[in-house]
Amino acid sequence: KPKVIGIISVLPGEGKSSLAGCLALAFGQGEKTLLIEADLRAPTVKKMFGLPKERPGIMELLTGEATLEQCLYLHEPTQTYVLPVAKSPANPAEVINSQAFSKLIATLSERFDHVILDSPPCQAASDSLVLAKLADVVLFTTMADSTHRRSVAAAMKQLKQVQAHVVGCVLNQVNASKNSYYADSYYYARQYYG
Repeated sequence: KPKVIGIISVLPGEGKSSLAGCLALAFGQGEKTLLIEADLRAPTVKKMFGLPKERPGIMELLTGEATLEQCLYLHEPTQTYVLPVAKSPANPAEVINSQAFSKLIATLSERFDHVILDSPPCQAASDSLVLAKLADVVLFTTMADSTHRRSVAAAMKQLKQVQAHVVGCVLNQVNASKNSYYADSYYYARQYYG
């Protein structure tokens, strides 16, 4: 089964970090799971999980300023651990491309049942393609009625070029009432399940 799962989107604001967090919490219900905030430019995980601002994160771990135990946060009562960004580096692409970063991912994948990588958006940074290569599988997320098909096609082409194993696409923020197909399905499901 895949251990390292990359979550990638085309643009910022498409629900990529929310999906990564929810997936980590779902896996953490039964297996030891780690969510790594790999979007070093625009970190949101600390805020999403309500983590203390002053505690160290992935950069302090990579530079040796803190140990792994000091940087990991357990989200109880699940087995979900979070490795956030505390300080954004001046050179995020260099950090993600470094041998130290890929070695860290390999080491952590041995300690956890699942490792979820919250990547930066494809069009915002090339880091996401490096992360896609480090992942066993990639989940691609995009926002309904917002992201252009050409942008999605270009991002999928980039992922194919780096031989990323894309296993699925998550369509976020679908307006069920706007689309009659979804509205009918939702109505049927509500009637059936109560």
